[in-house]
Amino acid sequence: MNIVFDTVNVYYLPQFLPICEELNRRGHQITFVCYKNKNSEDKFTQVLTALAYNYHWVEDDKSARDYYVEHKPDWIFFGNAFAYLDEIHQASKTAQLGHGVGPKPSYYHKSVTPMTVRFIEGEFRLKKIRELYPNDNFVQVGFSKLDPLYNNTEAGLDYAKLGLDKSKKTLL
Repeated sequence: MNIVFDTVNVYYLPQFLPICEELNRRGHQITFVCYKNKNSEDKFTQVLTALAYNYHWVEDDKSARDYYVEHKPDWIFFGNAFAYLDEIHQASKTAQLGHGVGPKPSYYHKSVTPMTVRFIEGEFRLKKIRELYPNDNFVQVGFSKLDPLYNNTEAGLDYAKLGLDKSKKTLL
């Protein structure tokens, strides 16, 4: 399958990457669609190049929509609401995976524009959002940003590479 991650901001990556790695391991094609109007293209490109996944730059959500309509990925993962779902649902399925956890009120409003499926962290939030949007499709999952810790795959910090002295206490 061809799977795209709508990466509006670089800080979506910690939530998306554990999922990308698992999908890649299963043989799926991964592409990040990144927004020029939200990020430093040079710095973001350095990060994306190091990840060794395909990526494509767009100007804004309209050009992202155009890309999705033209390329027809099987699935598109979003970290937030997206205004053009009716158009992209003609050929693609969509999944919403929040890039953070749900203490903010906006967490519950993102379903005003329903995706094919929305992943929810935790039983309480799942119950609450099903009450608000009983006709939508929600699936309870963990917080993927923490998967590397639970799977014992988190490499930790390279103190020397960061210019830090391991013999000194460091607050991060």
